[in-house]
Amino acid sequence: SVRVVHAASDEPQEVRVDVPATATVGQVRDAVLELLGEEQRSKLRMVKKTKMSFTGIDDSEPLMGRRVLHVLGRPLPPASQTQQAAAEAQETAAEPPAEGRRPSNAIVE
Repeated sequence: SVRVVHAASDEPQEVRVDVPATATVGQVRDAVLELLGEEQRSKLRMVKKTKMSFTGIDDSEPLMGRRVLHVLGRPLPPASQTQQAAAEAQETAAEPPAEGRRPSNAIVE
């Protein structure tokens, strides 16, 4: 997954999106916009930090193994909310099936 962090927010804001390792920066941006329910691509700009400012990253640029990207524009959810959702997802995946229910991968004969 790729962690997308708001570059200029006073409070930490981030989301995590799952994209293929071969994804482009534009595909990451599209995944974030979809997750947020935002239809306007112009509301979110992928950037990289330079010494004193930010420079836009072209949508066609390959991810090249990056696991953290920065954005400007539309606010993202608070980082604490993102971390809590990730922890809950891990807990749910680790829970045994409820009594009387078969796991989804159970073989039925």
